[in-house]
Amino acid sequence: MYSIVEPDPVAQEQIAALPDDALRYLAGLLDLIELEPWAGGPQSPSKPDGNMRVMPFGSAGW
Repeated sequence: MYSIVEPDPVAQEQIAALPDDALRYLAGLLDLIELEPWAGGPQSPSKPDGNMRVMPFGSAGW
């Protein structure tokens, strides 16, 4: 099981610095993660079942 927590202060600063169009994509990504936390690909292709996932978002792959 997982829990949703507030981002740490560094992440909050990074999110605040995103352009407006990226914020829309990020909101959609966070919704997806809430519903399907394993939807992203593995961070390391050599560890396809690893717990670190990646999920590029937005039209520019942010």
